[in-house]
Amino acid sequence: MWKRALPLILGILFLCAVGTANAQSDLSKEPIKDIKKKEHLARKNAIAVKIGPHVYGGSKYLNYWDKKPTDLTVITFELAYERNIVNFLGIELAAGYFHTKMKKTSTVYVGDHIKSDISTYYFSPSLKGTFNLTNSLAVYGGVGPDLFIGDARQKYSSNATSNVTSKESKLVPGAHILAGAEYYIFLHPEEQGFFNAPTGFFVEYKYTYANWRALDEDIMKKVGSSSKHDFNLGGHFILLGLRFHF
Repeated sequence: MWKRALPLILGILFLCAVGTANAQSDLSKEPIKDIKKKEHLARKNAIAVKIGPHVYGGSKYLNYWDKKPTDLTVITFELAYERNIVNFLGIELAAGYFHTKMKKTSTVYVGDHIKSDISTYYFSPSLKGTFNLTNSLAVYGGVGPDLFIGDARQKYSSNATSNVTSKESKLVPGAHILAGAEYYIFLHPEEQGFFNAPTGFFVEYKYTYANWRALDEDIMKKVGSSSKHDFNLGGHFILLGLRFHF
């Protein structure tokens, strides 16, 4: 996945560098009234509120317990702060949360039951490159590490085994790539009596890989099995939100 994605990210960053350099050069030559129209593009800070579906990536855990990743689609909430560091490049610090419940019958044996309840918090910094296509539309791409905090509660029962439970919390490192597009819906909100924070609406896609090793090891040991299966806490994120620039 990274071998295919890295050239795309590098290409986006290169385009951002060229586009932003040209934009800044042209901006210095424009009249003051025209510069004011583009003043929002020079903001160095931004806060974003994001929400959208999260779909887990494939994993041995889901395969073994006979669940499809799309069966576990949940809503993700994310809050992010972004700081422009030089020209087109910026650093985004994002934190988010999602909660998943899984229930399956007759997975390993006829009549058995598995229940999983997983709460996930994550911290996701990104190095981002932004390319302003027009005065109101920008595209961006980024890459960075992740740190997931997973809290899993599992319960298994079958005709041969009474209720077996497991509780575990774990820090799971990971990495991600992202791409998105932002459209400014308010260039000068202060003119309408609001805070002076140009506001953009955006759509963002992010893929994260964060492997929780042997998530069901405790359960499997208690039922007398040496089998264990990894679980990808990350996966696909499609986020919508508002970004406030200041």
